[in-house]
Amino acid sequence: MRYLLMLLCCALAALGQTPPPPASGLHVVSLEDGTSANLGRYANPSVDPQGKWLYADDTRGNIVRWRLDALGAAPTVFAAAPKGEPGYRFPVCAPAGGLVAAFQAYAAKGPNGADLRVAVSFLDNSGRRIAGGLPLFYAKGRYNGARAIAWHPAGELVAFYLTVGNSGPGLYVFRPSTKYWQQAHSLTGGEGSADGRVQWSTDGRTLSEGTPEGLVLRGGSDYAKYRTLDNPFVAHTWQDMDTLLLHTDAGLMQTAVDGGKLGTIPGWPGTDVANAGLASASASGLMWLRVAGTGAKTGVLRYALHYVPSGKAAGSDVFSFDGNAGYTRGLAEPVWLPGKRAAVVTVP
Repeated sequence: MRYLLMLLCCALAALGQTPPPPASGLHVVSLEDGTSANLGRYANPSVDPQGKWLYADDTRGNIVRWRLDALGAAPTVFAAAPKGEPGYRFPVCAPAGGLVAAFQAYAAKGPNGADLRVAVSFLDNSGRRIAGGLPLFYAKGRYNGARAIAWHPAGELVAFYLTVGNSGPGLYVFRPSTKYWQQAHSLTGGEGSADGRVQWSTDGRTLSEGTPEGLVLRGGSDYAKYRTLDNPFVAHTWQDMDTLLLHTDAGLMQTAVDGGKLGTIPGWPGTDVANAGLASASASGLMWLRVAGTGAKTGVLRYALHYVPSGKAAGSDVFSFDGNAGYTRGLAEPVWLPGKRAAVVTVP
């Protein structure tokens, strides 16, 4: 498949033609040459930490998975949509412990203009639900479960972010082993953003959330706020226990958790912050889904997967596709394939 794609791209280049845009579906993309293979009409990828399985949803309520050493085969259903309940979306693998979190959501009128009800279910490695499902929370507008959930590095806690407009908007922490929810923080006023992201630091000591008031850092047993970095709602990624990557219109910036500015990473272009994806690091380098410009049709954006190889100061856009504004607010980010210079990307 990859060889055929390379031949097609070379032939079109020789004729002076632009390769056709990739078809909708879940694409495995080589970050070295930009060739891709379409796995089918699936979305929202997640890879288990052991590097054995690739998970996704089929957009119809079922979670499916592929063996990473057999991506050319058809996927198997890992967890079917539960009877009498909304189906599963946005699988997110725990970094340890073998659990998979999955969102459920369906249309329902609620307080404060809410039009969705959402819940998080926890599935064991056989696809059996062991916790969650109920109670359901009210939500408003599009809801990206992949951004709203964050597993603790030890795999024992999960943080769940509900935005203003929900019933009981706040930051919730759940321990699957006890099946107990704790509201760690109640959101008030201008806090909360559907475009933000909740994350744990790499050492699991700090919980971060992007809000309009700034990048809020929380710690301790009560997850109390101990610092707000002066970057009103900005998507962010932890590079290590002391350093954050912030996505700005000037490019990708490094910031220390103590608020010290470390500067812009050379070679990284600026982007449309409202629609950009999140940077992701691995031993192979850094990748970032950014907005590269306007798409082929009116009102559509051109998204590009930007890749900087490990040890290099600059990189390039290696794969692009067109999508509506808000792509990253409704679909999961690209994910790395373990040990490879390759990523899995949802093309709308």
